[in-house]
Amino acid sequence: YPFGSTLAPRNFNGAINYAIESVPTPAPTAEPTRKPVQVPTQAGGAPTPTGSVSSVGMRDLQTTFASGNGGFGAMFDVASKAAADVIVKTLDFHTDYPGSVKVSVYTLPGSYVNSKYDSTAWKLICETTVEGAGYYSRTSIPESAFNSVHIVSGQVQGFYVVLDKPALRYSDAAPVGTGFAEDDYIEIR
Repeated sequence: YPFGSTLAPRNFNGAINYAIESVPTPAPTAEPTRKPVQVPTQAGGAPTPTGSVSSVGMRDLQTTFASGNGGFGAMFDVASKAAADVIVKTLDFHTDYPGSVKVSVYTLPGSYVNSKYDSTAWKLICETTVEGAGYYSRTSIPESAFNSVHIVSGQVQGFYVVLDKPALRYSDAAPVGTGFAEDDYIEIR
């Protein structure tokens, strides 16, 4: 622990909080014009830069909270299905513990499947203490404590959520690699 020798297939009980990155705005083409051109503006009246990329509103995808089992952690993949990139801003998890719990989140590019036990392949992106919300409730990790993760369109990112006590609730899994929650933009496997 973490990256110990015991690993059972499990479905993460929680939610991925993310934003969609908009498609880059093309630079204007040079065309002769006799009329004044009005430059589109952002909120506050500043001109919108051409060729820029911005994130589009927060979204979340919640998995089941069926629970059934508990342990220290769970590994899962998030696949970007969007035509644009996805930015994972933070996540919520399911714990049956109603007090302070230390949570760590690791990530790696690609699927977790080939790196389950290799701690050197993973990057720590969050280590904080939160108050557990208890059974069937979402325990949130503050966005300020979570280093966001950029997932390129069509790519997969592995995640590993670990608690300091065996209080992370999860559900028995379908075969590894099977999606168990999805929306128009991401799939959790």
